[in-house]
Amino acid sequence: MQSIEIKKGVLVKTDELIESVSRLETSDLNTLLKRIQETLSIRSDQLSIEESGLLSQIRTAIPASALRRFQQLHRKQHNQTISAKELEELRVLADFLETQSAQRVELLGRLASLKNITLSELRKQMRIQELYA
Repeated sequence: MQSIEIKKGVLVKTDELIESVSRLETSDLNTLLKRIQETLSIRSDQLSIEESGLLSQIRTAIPASALRRFQQLHRKQHNQTISAKELEELRVLADFLETQSAQRVELLGRLASLKNITLSELRKQMRIQELYA
């Protein structure tokens, strides 16, 4: 089992610490429990900040204006009404969206990993939609 350094040079095994804690008075045990919960809460908040940052990056990875323009140009290409200039713009946008989509998938993977869930579960929980659906 892991050891904990109580103070410089004083190591206590985790199971020894738990054994000692179990002998505390109930009021002291409650105080200790509150302090441990506070520590966990702080750590959870830090994780939430990281998750929030990733979610923000995921939501802004693909600019809505770029996606709209790509869809417009794609329709024109499908309808065979696209000009040569627009076709080049479509290719540039396709390359950009491909790069951004790859980055977005990487961010989604990192967030799913932090939450210890699958990408499908993450998409459901966070209501993250497919871009090209």
